[in-house]
Amino acid sequence: MFRWFIFGYLILEILFVVAFVSSQGILALFGEIFLSGILGFWLIFSGGGITTKEFSRITPNILKTSFGVVLGGFLVLLPGILSDIAGCLLLAVAILVRIFDKNKKQKTEKREKTKFEDDIIDVEIVSEERR
Repeated sequence: MFRWFIFGYLILEILFVVAFVSSQGILALFGEIFLSGILGFWLIFSGGGITTKEFSRITPNILKTSFGVVLGGFLVLLPGILSDIAGCLLLAVAILVRIFDKNKKQKTEKREKTKFEDDIIDVEIVSEERR
Protein backbone atom coordinates (compact mmCIF):
# COMPACT_ATOMS: atom_id res chain seq x y z
CA MET A 1 0.00 0.00 0.00
CA PHE A 2 2.76 2.42 0.96
CA ARG A 3 4.65 1.58 -2.25
CA TRP A 4 1.66 2.63 -4.33
CA PHE A 5 1.43 5.90 -2.44
CA ILE A 6 5.10 6.67 -3.09
CA PHE A 7 4.77 5.62 -6.73
CA GLY A 8 1.71 7.86 -7.19
CA TYR A 9 3.47 10.75 -5.51
CA LEU A 10 6.52 10.39 -7.76
CA ILE A 11 4.34 10.30 -10.89
CA LEU A 12 2.49 13.45 -9.77
CA GLU A 13 5.76 15.16 -8.89
CA ILE A 14 7.21 14.40 -12.33
CA LEU A 15 4.07 15.76 -14.00
CA PHE A 16 4.26 18.97 -11.95
CA VAL A 17 7.96 19.43 -12.71
CA VAL A 18 7.43 18.87 -16.45
CA ALA A 19 4.55 21.37 -16.48
CA PHE A 20 6.63 23.91 -14.53
CA VAL A 21 9.68 23.52 -16.78
CA SER A 22 7.62 23.77 -19.96
CA SER A 23 6.00 27.02 -18.79
CA GLN A 24 8.85 28.70 -16.85
CA GLY A 25 12.09 27.09 -17.98
CA ILE A 26 14.80 24.96 -16.40
CA LEU A 27 16.59 27.89 -14.74
CA ALA A 28 13.39 28.85 -12.94
CA LEU A 29 13.13 25.28 -11.63
CA PHE A 30 16.70 25.37 -10.30
CA GLY A 31 16.06 28.77 -8.74
CA GLU A 32 12.86 27.53 -7.13
CA ILE A 33 14.61 24.48 -5.71
CA PHE A 34 17.47 26.61 -4.35
CA LEU A 35 15.22 29.27 -2.79
CA SER A 36 12.80 26.73 -1.33
CA GLY A 37 15.76 24.88 0.22
CA ILE A 38 16.96 28.05 1.93
CA LEU A 39 13.42 28.88 3.10
CA GLY A 40 12.91 25.32 4.35
CA PHE A 41 16.12 25.35 6.40
CA TRP A 42 15.21 28.73 7.88
CA LEU A 43 11.70 27.54 8.82
CA ILE A 44 12.98 24.35 10.40
CA PHE A 45 15.60 26.08 12.52
CA SER A 46 13.42 29.05 13.47
CA GLY A 47 10.52 26.81 14.46
CA GLY A 48 11.94 26.17 17.89
CA GLY A 49 12.49 22.97 19.78
CA ILE A 50 10.16 20.09 19.11
CA THR A 51 9.82 17.37 21.66
CA THR A 52 9.13 13.72 20.97
CA LYS A 53 5.85 14.14 22.84
CA GLU A 54 4.58 16.22 19.89
CA PHE A 55 5.45 13.41 17.47
CA SER A 56 3.53 10.82 19.49
CA ARG A 57 0.14 12.52 19.17
CA ILE A 58 -0.66 14.31 15.93
CA THR A 59 -3.90 16.26 16.26
CA PRO A 60 -5.19 19.45 14.64
CA ASN A 61 -4.27 21.34 17.84
CA ILE A 62 -0.61 20.62 17.17
CA LEU A 63 -0.66 23.32 14.49
CA LYS A 64 -0.82 25.90 17.30
CA THR A 65 2.66 24.88 18.31
CA SER A 66 5.79 25.23 16.25
CA PHE A 67 5.32 21.72 14.87
CA GLY A 68 3.18 22.99 11.98
CA VAL A 69 5.85 25.48 10.96
CA VAL A 70 8.63 22.89 11.17
CA LEU A 71 6.66 20.29 9.20
CA GLY A 72 5.80 22.89 6.57
CA GLY A 73 9.47 23.89 6.42
CA PHE A 74 10.45 20.26 5.93
CA LEU A 75 8.02 19.90 3.03
CA VAL A 76 9.33 23.12 1.47
CA LEU A 77 12.88 21.84 1.91
CA LEU A 78 12.19 18.74 -0.16
CA PRO A 79 12.98 19.32 -3.84
CA GLY A 80 9.91 19.37 -6.03
CA ILE A 81 6.90 21.46 -6.91
CA LEU A 82 4.22 19.31 -5.27
CA SER A 83 6.01 19.16 -1.91
CA ASP A 84 6.50 22.94 -2.01
CA ILE A 85 2.79 23.45 -2.61
CA ALA A 86 1.91 21.11 0.26
CA GLY A 87 4.43 22.83 2.54
CA CYS A 88 3.11 26.30 1.71
CA LEU A 89 -0.47 25.17 2.36
CA LEU A 90 0.54 23.68 5.70
CA LEU A 91 2.40 26.87 6.64
CA ALA A 92 -0.62 28.99 5.72
CA VAL A 93 -2.91 26.82 7.86
CA ALA A 94 -0.47 26.90 10.80
CA ILE A 95 -0.16 30.70 10.63
CA LEU A 96 -3.93 31.20 10.35
CA VAL A 97 -4.55 28.86 13.30
CA ARG A 98 -2.05 30.83 15.39
CA ILE A 99 -3.63 34.18 14.43
CA PHE A 100 -7.19 33.03 15.15
CA ASP A 101 -6.14 31.38 18.41
CA LYS A 102 -4.36 34.55 19.54
CA ASN A 103 -7.41 36.70 18.69
CA LYS A 104 -9.68 34.27 20.52
CA LYS A 105 -7.52 34.43 23.65
CA GLN A 106 -7.46 38.24 23.56
CA LYS A 107 -11.25 38.41 23.23
CA THR A 108 -11.83 36.03 26.14
CA GLU A 109 -9.33 37.93 28.31
CA LYS A 110 -11.14 41.21 27.57
CA ARG A 111 -14.49 39.62 28.32
CA GLU A 112 -13.24 38.17 31.62
CA LYS A 113 -11.74 41.50 32.69
CA THR A 114 -14.95 43.44 32.04
CA LYS A 115 -17.09 40.68 33.52
CA PHE A 116 -15.52 40.77 36.97
CA GLU A 117 -14.93 44.51 37.34
CA ASP A 118 -18.45 45.15 38.68
CA ASP A 119 -18.46 42.23 41.11
CA ILE A 120 -16.24 43.84 43.75
CA ILE A 121 -17.74 43.74 47.23
CA ASP A 122 -16.27 45.81 50.06
CA VAL A 123 -16.59 43.99 53.37
CA GLU A 124 -15.41 45.02 56.81
CA ILE A 125 -14.77 42.32 59.40
CA VAL A 126 -15.45 43.26 62.97
CA SER A 127 -14.25 40.96 65.69
CA GLU A 128 -16.22 40.78 68.92
CA GLU A 129 -14.70 39.96 72.26
CA ARG A 130 -16.11 36.87 73.99
CA ARG A 131 -17.44 37.24 77.49
